[in-house]
Amino acid sequence: MKSKLFLPQVLLLVIAIVSSLNSYSKSSLSIYSTIDSLVPATTGYKQKLAIKFSVDSIFVEENNNYIEEKFTAELSDIEADYGRTGNNKKTFPQLIRAMKARKIFRDSKNKRRLFSDLAKVSARLKLYPLAMQSFYQSNQLNDDIQSQNYSIDTANIKNDDDKSPDSEPTTVSNILESFEDNKSAFGYALIIHVKQPISGNRKAFTGFDNVGHMFITLIKYNDDNSYVSRSFGFYPDKNSTFSATPIHPSSPAVFKDDALHNWDETIGKFISKKRFEKIIRLLNKYEHKTYHLNQSNCTDFGLNIANIIGINIFDTRGKWPLGKGNNPANAGQSILEKKITNTDTENKDDLFIYNSKNLEKY
Repeated sequence: MKSKLFLPQVLLLVIAIVSSLNSYSKSSLSIYSTIDSLVPATTGYKQKLAIKFSVDSIFVEENNNYIEEKFTAELSDIEADYGRTGNNKKTFPQLIRAMKARKIFRDSKNKRRLFSDLAKVSARLKLYPLAMQSFYQSNQLNDDIQSQNYSIDTANIKNDDDKSPDSEPTTVSNILESFEDNKSAFGYALIIHVKQPISGNRKAFTGFDNVGHMFITLIKYNDDNSYVSRSFGFYPDKNSTFSATPIHPSSPAVFKDDALHNWDETIGKFISKKRFEKIIRLLNKYEHKTYHLNQSNCTDFGLNIANIIGINIFDTRGKWPLGKGNNPANAGQSILEKKITNTDTENKDDLFIYNSKNLEKY
């Protein structure tokens, strides 16, 4: 990956923050700087929202220790409040304000902590490009600050505990057209999401047909600071009541846009252009596949993608009446229990893994 935006430095995040995060309509957005457009996440394509702030020096050198102590206390308060409320909408602007107020990061632990918190809250708000870039910055050791152009789509911000709207059908050609933007890319990322039937449990289903869901988010970061992000999953296109059930496990298949789908566990990784292209080829093959509850379901699709990018998730199979196979309950629980490997480095620290509604303590 080229390091155009992912410099080994603390990223001065610049984000247009909404004045009221309780509304999703464009008319309710109050932006701190003029921007060209706000594109809903479901369209997959984001125009450049780059606003440049210069780095200044507010504090004199001799106050650095006091500044870090104050920053540590401030961050601890934000994390404690998040632990009590789980309110992503409230925590997100708090973290951004803390970020913009800190021009000096001499404590690499605090720097890592702040970016890690921002990555997790952004993921819960389904701001996946920001989540992965923040995760990358949390692992950088150089504490110098450099002014950056940074783009992020603030439309359709919603709290994770809100009910997911129904995912709308899409097509492979529609997904691929999003990435054919005639722009050169400096990086790619992929995130695997799992929604279990019962969070934190390996029970493969609840009720009549609640088997959970596994889906992916594919991200392309462009050289001009724009990005393309599409979230989608493999579904049965049910043509009868019992289609894609243990009674009749097969069904026609369809892809659906999962940009606003909730999840319990997630695991992400930066990938090469070669792997990105392999994923594109696999999508073309899946366009003609039949859905089968036992052998070709949403989890099988997600695990095939995981295999391409060098992530192994173990113990993903389970049983249900009249059938067995890979399923979201077991796959999600294995991510929760970290029964995973990064085949490239054997180091889980290179993976963005998040499955908690609390911010971990450092």
